[in-house]
Amino acid sequence: MQLKRYFQIVLAHRIWVLLVFVAVTALSAWSSVGVPFSTTLQKLFFGDSPEFAEYQERARTFANDDIFIVALETDEPLSDENLSRLAVAVDLVEAHPEVARVDSILGVQSIAGEDGALVVSDLVSDDSNVPRAEWSREPGVEGLLVADDGSSLACIVELSVDANRSGEVIPITVREVLSSFEEAGFSAAQIRRAGFPPLVAELTSLVYQAIQQLFPITVLVLLLVVWGLFHRLTPAIVASVVGLLSVVWTLGFASLLDDEFNLFTGIVPAVIMVVTISDVVHLWSAYHNEIRSGRTPQDALLESATDVGMACLLTSATTFVGFVSLSLIPTPVFQQLGLVLGFGVAISLLIAMTLVPIVLSYMRPPSVEMLDRPTLGGRLLDTILAVVTRCSMGSPRVVVGCFGLALVAIAFGLARVTIDTQFAERLSENNGLRQDQDYVERHFAGTQVLDVYVDVPEAEGLLDEAFFARLQDFQTKIEALPQTDKVWSIVDLVEMLHGALDGDGSLPSVDGALSQYLLLFEMSGGEDLDRMVDFERKTTRMMVRTQGLGVRAAYDYGQTIEQVGAQ
Repeated sequence: MQLKRYFQIVLAHRIWVLLVFVAVTALSAWSSVGVPFSTTLQKLFFGDSPEFAEYQERARTFANDDIFIVALETDEPLSDENLSRLAVAVDLVEAHPEVARVDSILGVQSIAGEDGALVVSDLVSDDSNVPRAEWSREPGVEGLLVADDGSSLACIVELSVDANRSGEVIPITVREVLSSFEEAGFSAAQIRRAGFPPLVAELTSLVYQAIQQLFPITVLVLLLVVWGLFHRLTPAIVASVVGLLSVVWTLGFASLLDDEFNLFTGIVPAVIMVVTISDVVHLWSAYHNEIRSGRTPQDALLESATDVGMACLLTSATTFVGFVSLSLIPTPVFQQLGLVLGFGVAISLLIAMTLVPIVLSYMRPPSVEMLDRPTLGGRLLDTILAVVTRCSMGSPRVVVGCFGLALVAIAFGLARVTIDTQFAERLSENNGLRQDQDYVERHFAGTQVLDVYVDVPEAEGLLDEAFFARLQDFQTKIEALPQTDKVWSIVDLVEMLHGALDGDGSLPSVDGALSQYLLLFEMSGGEDLDRMVDFERKTTRMMVRTQGLGVRAAYDYGQTIEQVGAQ
């Protein structure tokens, strides 16, 4: 009775209701039109997570693992001409506001000992003690900055630490970085890119393209379905208008929750259109059924809206609960998406149950003869329902048995499913980025970086000889893991220094020798020590390179490294 009273009030004040709808629609459109699209990892997944804040602080202190690789496929990669081009490209890229630094063979230092003294010099220089033919085999170069087969150069582009960097900025940054290499003289055909930022750029582009195509296709298909059911243009037009109003109101609500839209917001319009048009179809067809039964237009409106309105209310309530339950997931993007979709379902029902009766009240009711004319959609629907009814009622045990067999097959299939997300494999084999990543993974160490940090409580604790020996053992065990390609850390530097000074064994055995090695390295012009160990020598960073793992596989890999470290 309460629902019937609502429809009576709506129909009695049609003009005022329409004016209110116009005002709310205008406000919603005004609040959502200027909202920018910005997809940031922090807002999507981490929010105020203390672990993410700690990660950012470590990245600022040492180095950011938000990197990508630019490989340059060229003949004689270490020729003077290519190295000159590389120098120009590195200067251009490092001038980009989103780039923190670029690592290339030009910045590699060689370490040698002469008459008991340590000599640190640029590998690519006139003062280098290493012959050019051996540059590609130097530690920190082979497989990292020069291809294993000597066919390509590579640059590691490190982005600045910025948790609020929009995912929409990354494609622009990657494109401008690649353009810098072209400007330096490398052709587009020579340039290969790999790593997470180019992957984000490619996926962002593809997702926006899909969203832009999905919404109009969804609307077109739904309108064709509505026309097929009624063979009249009016229900299709009304359904589309009601759907668009629901989308505008929902986006207006989303803009109140957040001053930026993201990729996930882009799927909302298509979902809301589906929900809204189904409500319109239910109400419209119920009105026709009441007209067929001989009711007056006024009574047909109230009865159809009341009966079917209650059914729509109950089904929308379950859909609402389903979407809002997403808000229970402790991840910001799903919490916001659940609220937005839940609101959209509720508001689409309200708009449909308000506007459809008003529109029908202004229209001349259809004749029973016209309603009884068969339609293509109606005939198809009747045929499907007749077949389903005949099978279910005629052979119920067979039907139940078939469903049981299907359930067994599905359960067997689910038991074999491995849930993971390996983004690169989502791309077509003909996709340019997929081909570039395959090339880089064939010629260089892994394109995925995992930073491993080891902390000790006391200052200079990392340089205790016994502890450093365990650190060396830890790195050896990481390198032995099947997922590992290469590891680079303070251990490698100390081993190089020890070897250059003609030390016996892989580590110095004299107390305080490690501190003296590092001091001697810095006094000799050694650089980038701060990217491996902090000033107090309490924290060290290991850069682990691996081939592209799925999200869960990468997590499991990290857990395995933690277990090895604990041992």
